[in-house]
Amino acid sequence: MSLRALLADDEPLARARLRRLLKQQRDIEIVEECASGGAALAALCRRQVDVLFLDIELPELGGFEVLERAGSGWPATVFVTAYAQHALRAFDFSAVDYLVKPIDGERLALAVERVRQRVAASASAPAYPERIPVRSGARVRLVPVHTIELLEAQGNYVALHCCAPQGQPAAPREELLRETLSGLEARLDPAVFVRVHRRFIVRRSSIVELEPSAGGEFVLTLASGRRLLSGRTYRARLAQLTRL
Repeated sequence: MSLRALLADDEPLARARLRRLLKQQRDIEIVEECASGGAALAALCRRQVDVLFLDIELPELGGFEVLERAGSGWPATVFVTAYAQHALRAFDFSAVDYLVKPIDGERLALAVERVRQRVAASASAPAYPERIPVRSGARVRLVPVHTIELLEAQGNYVALHCCAPQGQPAAPREELLRETLSGLEARLDPAVFVRVHRRFIVRRSSIVELEPSAGGEFVLTLASGRRLLSGRTYRARLAQLTRL
């Protein structure tokens, strides 16, 4: 079975090199090539794609914005870019790999093997929501899960503390959902989120610092600057997370 690939890069020479190297792989079928973010987004909407090779700096829409606007989910994504500094943000989008130009054939082969493993795992893995519906009167807002940094229990509600999307003001947003924290925890991917307190669930990649406290807890600093105190019963999870 072949993997259907979409290439999105505005540099013809870079795209041609990637195409040539991918043709050396036995199971990659390139179904479309795009030279702009807008064209890539349109292709994702009309095609079934298994893997997206995506540049970050694209005309019309940047690579991150393409994924944000895809909304209903995106295929296994390998970022292919000239800029190494975006790697951390790329993995917030569950990137399979991050390749820096000029692309090396052996390094690309490794990325393709990781794509095969991701696609195979996805076929048997439980489906986790990519967006969470939040009702506000008669309206329903669909909150992308990848923007959520922190979930906080507030009585009969859960506050979703969200990072601002790429290209928008940095002020965090908060959405209030009538749901229990335990109910949401059961629906979220445990590889992405971790319960750190009876009141808090945190995106693992948002934890930038942990400081042990005298009471057996951790003080967590998140990427947004927010600081939290973990619960003592969750210490083992955090110790495992950081390999302390």
